[in-house]
Amino acid sequence: MTIAIFILLSLLGIPFWAWLVLRIRRVSNLGAILPFIFAVPALYWAWRLWDDDEAKIRAPFIAVVVLNIVLAGVGMKITQAQIETLLFGQEAVQAQVATQSDGRHADMKRWCREQHDADYDVDLATCVEATTDDAQARIDDHQVFGQLAKYLDQSGIKGEFDETRTTGTEQLLAKPGVTGVSAYDFLPLSMSQAPMSILQCVSEIACLQLEADTGLLGSHAMLRNRNLLLLFGPDAADDARINQLKAAFSSFRPT
Repeated sequence: MTIAIFILLSLLGIPFWAWLVLRIRRVSNLGAILPFIFAVPALYWAWRLWDDDEAKIRAPFIAVVVLNIVLAGVGMKITQAQIETLLFGQEAVQAQVATQSDGRHADMKRWCREQHDADYDVDLATCVEATTDDAQARIDDHQVFGQLAKYLDQSGIKGEFDETRTTGTEQLLAKPGVTGVSAYDFLPLSMSQAPMSILQCVSEIACLQLEADTGLLGSHAMLRNRNLLLLFGPDAADDARINQLKAAFSSFRPT
């Protein structure tokens, strides 16, 4: 509503400004050009022609000044969220806010889950007992890696998931919107194979944002499947097993 009023007042200002310029033009054609483009020269002509009976500049000048004061007041009330809603739509903004909120509180949510098998309440800023739905959701999230492991094995790809916490996985878990991380290694193990990781995001939008912001994940090459991200080194992009893994990963659908 605030943006609509701002736009309406801006459009209303056009005829008022033209009114002022036309009054200046009564006295000087050249003098009317600059105020039509810049606001500052209008102050000079208002001072010079204030008592000029031919120009009669007082009424249009006062109207323009009052309108601009109101316009500035309305403009100060416009928030960034309102601008983003106008540009991208309400649903996109709400999804972004939810993802950012998840990212900001990811550490506390993870601590509550791992230490107390509870959920983190953002409003209360404390751990609270998990509801049945939330507990089931966590079980389902943990089972996704198990389902993917079984699916890859059925697709002829031999490998193993490793959810052991390391410095690298902790860094990935700290990324906004990431809820789970597992390393993945081909079997048999080889010292020459490039490290790979699979990330689970809180939502598909969260994964999309990670995928778009290359600075968050460094030099990793990545492949997204809904709310899962497969990360691997860019030097391994042409490896035959990597290509086989990418094809199977892309076709995986959790139950």
